[in-house]
Parts: sequence; structure tokens; C-alpha cells
Amino acid sequence: MKNVIPVMIAIFLSACENNPEYQTATNSEPPVVIVRPQVIRADVETFTSPREVYLPDSDEVVHPTSFTGVNKVNSESNYKLILVRHAEKTTEGFDPGLTRIGHLRAEFFASWPENMEMKAIWSSDYKRTRDTAAPLAQKLGIEISYYDPRNQQELVKKLKNAEVNAFVVGHSNTIPELASLLCTCEIESMNDQQYDRAFQIVQVDGMTGMSEIDLEKLWVDRPETTH
Repeated sequence: MKNVIPVMIAIFLSACENNPEYQTATNSEPPVVIVRPQVIRADVETFTSPREVYLPDSDEVVHPTSFTGVNKVNSESNYKLILVRHAEKTTEGFDPGLTRIGHLRAEFFASWPENMEMKAIWSSDYKRTRDTAAPLAQKLGIEISYYDPRNQQELVKKLKNAEVNAFVVGHSNTIPELASLLCTCEIESMNDQQYDRAFQIVQVDGMTGMSEIDLEKLWVDRPETTH
């Protein structure tokens, strides 16, 4: 039976790649690809309505309908990581801060009910990333841990060894790379104008899942101004 499962998964993945419905996600039934044993890849247009994820060789079913989904699987080694780019920055100086809407985005991160379960907050040591992480850190009473964005491998080791829920703030040219290193899967690069892409990495019973989050759809009460 064990020899048959990889073949069945390979056939399933091949069929998905040639299926136009897989290539274009929908709000009603976004596609899920299961890769065994390392990665569960959920390519969803909106994070709020993904399909069930069935774990191979297990009767367990994970319903990733919220950031708290990983906690429904009873294991001390299960955890989730939320990776975000810093909020909107100004154009002033070498180490710019946040714009008005950037500060509002930082407050939005701190108001996420799901973020209340974070046990650690990581940020690169720049004003724009520190200011993005600060409201959530203050609300949770957590001290921000700083990392070198030029050494992503070291951060990956620390996140995996800690095995706790963590919120990570980085940059447009570092967050996709970090997500890729954590899920061992390909992540599309992010340009300097993109602030609404974020990633959730979930560790469930030795397997790693990655979901891309569309912040534009989650931040429903954002102001109209972009400054």
C-alpha cells in the first residue's frame, strides 16, 4: 500500500497541473495540492475560504479556515508562522518610517484576533519593520526579537527550533524568500509596491503547509487614502 500512495499522488498532481480549474482559483473552492512528506501547498485566492486539507496516511483532517486551524490538531510540536512585509513606508532618508496608512496597517495587524495567539514576534532592525511590529508586540506584551534579513537561513533555524506561533516582519525582497525556505516550495517574488501579500506557514505532525494570504480582502475597513 505504501508503494501505491506516492504513485497516486503523482497522478493527482499531474492532473492538477493540466486542469485549468486548478490554475485559476475561485472564491467558492480554491484548490489544494498535497505534497508528501514535506509540504502541503494551498494556493488560494482568498485565505478565508480554503478547502479541507487531508493529510496522507492519516485519518486527521485539517480545516485551515482560520489562523487557529493548526491548534485543532493536538500536538505540542504544531505551530504557525505569519510572514508579512512591513507596512507602507515613507520615502524619506536611508531608514524611512511608516506613512499614515502604514501606521494604520500596523494597528490592523495588532487587531487581528488570530494574532492574539502569537508567542514570538520577529523583525529586522529597521524603523519601518520595527514600527510595523510594535503595536502587536505592545498589545501582547511580547518583546520584539531582531534578526538579520541578510541571513535568512539562521532565522529559519531559530523559527523551527522554537516551535511556537510567531509573527515575522520583513521586506519585499526577503519575505518571499523566507516563505520559500520554510516550505521548500517556490514563491513568486514581491515588488516594492505590494503590501497586501502575506504568508502562513503551518507545521502539522511533521508536515509543512503554506498558504498565501490576501490582506486586501481581510482588511475590509481600510481607509481610501494610500498615503
